Amino acid sequence: SAEQCFFLGISLAPLLHVQNGPQYVRALAQLMEEFHYYYSTQSLTKSKNQGFDDDFEINSHFFNFNNLNSFHDSVDNSFGNNSESSNFPIKPSLIKKDKTIVYEYLQTPNVACNLDYFEVLFSLFDILILVYRKFVDPSSTASGVHEAILKVDDQVKR
Repeated sequence: SAEQCFFLGISLAPLLHVQNGPQYVRALAQLMEEFHYYYSTQSLTKSKNQGFDDDFEINSHFFNFNNLNSFHDSVDNSFGNNSESSNFPIKPSLIKKDKTIVYEYLQTPNVACNLDYFEVLFSLFDILILVYRKFVDPSSTASGVHEAILKVDDQVKR
């Protein structure tokens, strides 16, 4: 849908500022994990809400831009600045806090108007071109990073 493409596009754009290499691929893998989880739970939310289940509540999760730099500093420190950083396993995982999933990268703002599907799709394509260009960096050639890139690519295709 246009909303899915919009959320993916606005979530991918800030990742273009992440340093190339394992940090960048890890951020992309994390975003795709969050994106697929969000939309798998949204389909459950819709089906339960259509059944008028009052015990189920919809939780919206918003990305806090104030934490972006501190988060990336901690990621940079965990990878280090040496050649061992390319051997760091890239394993995205969802983080729960108080029984709620906290998204590191996925942004899901309220959209107050109808989105033009073609405009959103063309904008997403423009962002994806920039996303994929960052994979060409020599720091992305380590085998673990290359495997993670293939997994991210597969998730983007879905």
